[in-house]
Amino acid sequence: SVSGAEGSVTYSINDPDNKFAINSTTGEVTLANALDYETKTAHTFTVTANDGANTESQTFTLQVNNVTLSFSANLANASQQETISTGSTILSSSASNAEGTVTYSLTDADNKFAIDSSTGQVTLANALDYETKTSHTFTVTATDGTTTSSQTFTLNINDVDLNEAIDTLIACIEQAHA
Repeated sequence: SVSGAEGSVTYSINDPDNKFAINSTTGEVTLANALDYETKTAHTFTVTANDGANTESQTFTLQVNNVTLSFSANLANASQQETISTGSTILSSSASNAEGTVTYSLTDADNKFAIDSSTGQVTLANALDYETKTSHTFTVTATDGTTTSSQTFTLNINDVDLNEAIDTLIACIEQAHA
């Protein structure tokens, strides 16, 4: 803002980094081009006010804060029955503060899971078997091209006694026919 002007004031900006724009009538400075901490951590520009008779300038420096990718994911359930269907959702992911498009990847030594690289959703790709292994550990990694963040998860497997289930089914059938 200007006080004591002798005429109508116009504003201009000297911005060597071409990051800002100025409203020549109000003097409001706005962001014209994206900031990138990895390219430059501060930008200096000069605003000049001119009322036709007098000129005043003031230099400003804008510090750029580094924004890092924030990644979170949640298991649908920490434990699943060994009879869960393939294709079932195991984990949902989300990311914020990305500096670009986020892509997701999966590290799964047991080859039990699949991941959608654009959403981070993990699904069951191959059947579980409690008698073979009681839990499976996998890692989901999110990257935005600049920052990478990973989280490791363990899915516990619950045993389903198939003999007991068959005996219960037979007993129900016999009872229905009695």
